Amino acid sequence: MNRFALSPLNFDQLVQEIFQPRFLDPGLTATAEKSLRKVPVNIQEDDEKYTLSFLTPGVPKEAIRIDLDEKRMTVSYELTDEKNEEQEDQANNRKVLKQEFQHYAFKRSFSLNERVDREAITAQQENGILTITLPKKEEHKPEKKTILIA
Repeated sequence: MNRFALSPLNFDQLVQEIFQPRFLDPGLTATAEKSLRKVPVNIQEDDEKYTLSFLTPGVPKEAIRIDLDEKRMTVSYELTDEKNEEQEDQANNRKVLKQEFQHYAFKRSFSLNERVDREAITAQQENGILTITLPKKEEHKPEKKTILIA
């Protein structure tokens, strides 16, 4: 019978690779570093517009940035606990036994095609959903014209 065996060197390499940051879900890691979250997005299109909907529960609209450059739209936010919890806990005579809240950030970019009316883009946030509406430019169809032969 053939069995697959890992030498200690191969096993160590495997463990090292598995626990590299690219394999871990950054939204779930408990590190003190900044972590990028995976935020689900739904993209819809109809005749007049594109609509992007992001899941953003607990994220205040003031923390969200929507930046446009020449051909790209970037949606991002960064959340940190702005209170100094150590001072608050010392003032209340409490000690922290476990702290799982962490700093986290989100950033995602989308290419914009020439059909998007960049001047008419709107955004709203309601019930933990950020909705960005990208209206399409009106298509200018050439007028139908008959050419007379001279």
